Amino acid sequence: MVKINTVLLIITKAPYGFEDCFSGLYVAVACLNSGLRCILLFMGDGVYATISNQSPEKISMPSVEDLIYTLLPESELYVHKKSLAERKIPETRIIKGITPIEEDELVKIILKHGEAVIIF
Repeated sequence: MVKINTVLLIITKAPYGFEDCFSGLYVAVACLNSGLRCILLFMGDGVYATISNQSPEKISMPSVEDLIYTLLPESELYVHKKSLAERKIPETRIIKGITPIEEDELVKIILKHGEAVIIF
């Protein structure tokens, strides 16, 4: 039996309209509760989840931002700068505690922490 210590979760879907983002964040919570190190990478449309001061109650949805704040003290969270730029989202709008990364850093994180990778 192989024991893993770190899980890398890659969120690629927008937070509202799909269950993938919420599922990924809840899996992250479960990983932390199981004693696993958890790293989250937001890229593609997943970067929309990293925007601060969202108002999901207007569409009767729970807050992705609240879930992210739950994870921040114990997890490493990264957002792909190129994905932000492609969607014209300035880094100043990102939730505090999420680290914007360039392409080369993204590759390093995947190679270093790719012990177990789950893509949402």
